[in-house]
Amino acid sequence: MLHNFTFKWWQAALYEVCVVSIGIIIGSYWSEFWLNWTNILWFTFAIPGIYVLYIYFKQQ
Repeated sequence: MLHNFTFKWWQAALYEVCVVSIGIIIGSYWSEFWLNWTNILWFTFAIPGIYVLYIYFKQQ
């Protein structure tokens, strides 16, 4: 189940569209529930995002 694999650029873009779409669907159906978790969700978005940007710029 956990093994390395490589996406082509269009496959990665398709995956991202899928993930964003499911996020929008979940957010629209259960918006009142997720409002209580907004700060935690921003934290779980920001920390990995900052880490990925750090790795990206470190490799440049």
